[in-house]
Amino acid sequence: MQGEILDGQVSFVQKMKIHRDHHDLLHQAEPLVDYFALKIIDKGHTIEAAKISFMDEIAANQRTTHRRITPLLSAFTHRNRFYLLFPWADGGSLFDLWENHDLYHDSTEHYPPWYSVQWMMDQCYYIADALVTVHGYDSREGGRSSEAQLHLDIKPENFVCFRKSQGGKVSYELKLTDFGLSKPFDRSSSIRPKQKAETKTYRPPERDLEGSTVDEPFDIWCLGCLFLDFITWAIEGWGGVECFRESRLLETDEIDVDPEFPPVLEDTFFKKRVQRGAWWWPRSVPRTIVADLKPSVISQFQHLRNHARCTEDLERFLSLVQSRMLLIDGSARAASNEVRDTLQAWKQSFKE
Repeated sequence: MQGEILDGQVSFVQKMKIHRDHHDLLHQAEPLVDYFALKIIDKGHTIEAAKISFMDEIAANQRTTHRRITPLLSAFTHRNRFYLLFPWADGGSLFDLWENHDLYHDSTEHYPPWYSVQWMMDQCYYIADALVTVHGYDSREGGRSSEAQLHLDIKPENFVCFRKSQGGKVSYELKLTDFGLSKPFDRSSSIRPKQKAETKTYRPPERDLEGSTVDEPFDIWCLGCLFLDFITWAIEGWGGVECFRESRLLETDEIDVDPEFPPVLEDTFFKKRVQRGAWWWPRSVPRTIVADLKPSVISQFQHLRNHARCTEDLERFLSLVQSRMLLIDGSARAASNEVRDTLQAWKQSFKE
């Protein structure tokens, strides 16, 4: 085994090299692959809980296949530890890509050879089609799903970058990974899975509101947050992503949301408040907690639209995120196939 260890909530990933004479995984992975990602599930778990998590993640990976979903190559146990084997993403995560390829540091442009707005839009289309397949809709890219499921942990750390070389040109392909929190669901049923949100920053407002349910719009909100950060990086680079995060962090819930504890600094895209009626609103009526987009998020849309580097394509992408994805009312959000179809239409008629 070689390389770095990447920590997760209840697991960690080890980069490892397996000699080609000792495995037959090459037909499943990319050609000439030497390195693999070994996910080890045991951190913070009892053995029984780790086993359940292990089996659930295997099942989730088997429900959906897509060229932009990292395939599970093998799974095994050894000495009360549970292992999942995936292809190694040599470009790191999308978060790493944003941080390591700062497009505009030192007030100058630093475009890597593979970057263009069209590349970014293409990646977002394929990401959306992968999520469409996860949700059980028809894929446009050959994806297959045996059962609809929710991913429930969409964030830049869970999209990994595979380096591609064609005609001497290097680029990156993004693939969705980590189905550790994924749950199957039935659209015809009124019962929705209740799931603790591990996607802290990108979690939707319904996760914090009493009586709310987890549904497809959960993933759409998370994807909208990711798209807004992606657009921010495309226009302002890593510094813009960091500045946006810091502005969100400074905005807290209203002070009377929790009578027992003061509001804490938390990086989310929404904030909570007590819904107030007219001045005569009776004090005996139970308090209702509602959510709003943080002012910094609302301002970010306008800030990016007014930026000199905001192209016509990026402007309409911002409008999609603002009007169809980052909506407090989950029922008003677009379905994943609607988002995908919009991005596909742009992809086919793209102009920079």
